[in-house]
Amino acid sequence: MKYPNRIQQLRQRAGLSRSEMAHQAGITPQALGLIEQGRVSPLTHVALRLAEALGTTVESLFQPPEAESATWRLFAPDVNSTVVGDQMRAVVAHVDGEPIVRSLRRAAFGTPAFAIASPAAVDKARVEWLGDPTQSFTTLFISGCDPALSLVAGWMKQDAPGCQAVHFHATNRQSLAELAAGVTHVAAVHGAEDEVPELLALCSESVLVMELARARMGWVVNQGNPKRWLVTRDFHDGGIRLVNRPEGAGARALIDAEMARQRVRPDHVAGYDREAADHWQVAQAVALGAADLGVAHECVCTVHDVSFVPIRDEITMLLIPRSYLRHPAVQRLCEMLQSDRFRRDLSTAGPYDTEHTGKVITY
Repeated sequence: MKYPNRIQQLRQRAGLSRSEMAHQAGITPQALGLIEQGRVSPLTHVALRLAEALGTTVESLFQPPEAESATWRLFAPDVNSTVVGDQMRAVVAHVDGEPIVRSLRRAAFGTPAFAIASPAAVDKARVEWLGDPTQSFTTLFISGCDPALSLVAGWMKQDAPGCQAVHFHATNRQSLAELAAGVTHVAAVHGAEDEVPELLALCSESVLVMELARARMGWVVNQGNPKRWLVTRDFHDGGIRLVNRPEGAGARALIDAEMARQRVRPDHVAGYDREAADHWQVAQAVALGAADLGVAHECVCTVHDVSFVPIRDEITMLLIPRSYLRHPAVQRLCEMLQSDRFRRDLSTAGPYDTEHTGKVITY
């Protein structure tokens, strides 16, 4: 191949025919065929259109094979040590055209690794591929804490041929920070509907905002609420053991608000400093007797032997930078959110209100 490239691989992974790809690039299918075969080199403006249509950069599209072993940006805040020579399970995706290597420590359990990453510096890593390197061009990173995001990732694998999504557990604040840092494609944040403008104001990007679903946040307590939480007992009573969420989490904000209402200091509540990484861990801690209560999405109570005391209705939103909207996996995500089959599955898995799932939100 005189002019090596990855156009055909990425086009096929994105589910585009040669005619569709050629139309987006403004050339004939025959011309695209010659480019894919490496027999001719495209003009600059054609190369730019091809890269834009495939959600990557010209450099990545036409990089030589040896570039696959290059040193890439590493994002692994959840790994205690990134000593040169260490190894970690990782996934790789191109975010705004840049390859990003992420540790799987904060991903949903059971997520397959694309590669084994070896830190080469504090924020750089080399990768040993376990599969096809081109999958990094059609992989979507989603950051957030709503339990439904793992279902979104599962449906992407099933319903979007050639594309896949990886869900990373992150608080509202962490999700927005990762979006700003360019290490995720989608940030999911949740809050009461009247808090939406305030949440969006924290985002420095020009984003498309889509509704994922609506659900209730509330107290997770032992089955039947035997300690009569908020019926006859509150934080003033001794013997209440809490499981909290990290700073920046919406659940922690609700706990802090209730403590402020009761005029109770954090150091007077057992377990205030004990943090669960996600909503599932909150329910598990209560179900296993390690805590008496915590705050989480209602859906996690449906698979554990616990009870739920509602606090309020919330909306989960997906924030996607507009510059990412041509990314193949982002396009598939937007299409999937409109699917009646996905909505039915999500509403049944909840309880989730999916009436406005996929709706673009403007404020």
